[in-house]
Amino acid sequence: MTELTLDSARKKASQLTDEIRTHDRAYYVDAKPTISDLEYDRLLEQLKDLESQFPDLVASDSPTQRIGDAPVPHLNQVEHTIRMLSIDNTYGSRNCSNTGERQKNRWMDQQNG
Repeated sequence: MTELTLDSARKKASQLTDEIRTHDRAYYVDAKPTISDLEYDRLLEQLKDLESQFPDLVASDSPTQRIGDAPVPHLNQVEHTIRMLSIDNTYGSRNCSNTGERQKNRWMDQQNG
């Protein structure tokens, strides 16, 4: 594995950020995804790895620092009475089973407390 310099990491992070933002727009605004969720998650994971190796690269507007994109005008906002729970990134039956169990436990905790 090639050791990255700060300069090469900065360039790679910029490229990944631009690519992720392009996919974000296609998914969240245009409702026309251009890559699979797995491919998207791999890009985001690469950026997270770079930012963990080079913390100075973490910017407040980095795709790793936010969820989703700007609201689209044709959808109405809804207030959820019960907190929405993330489904995490699941790519196999074992992950789905584990995620399902975690969600059930979180839901039970919310109901009891």
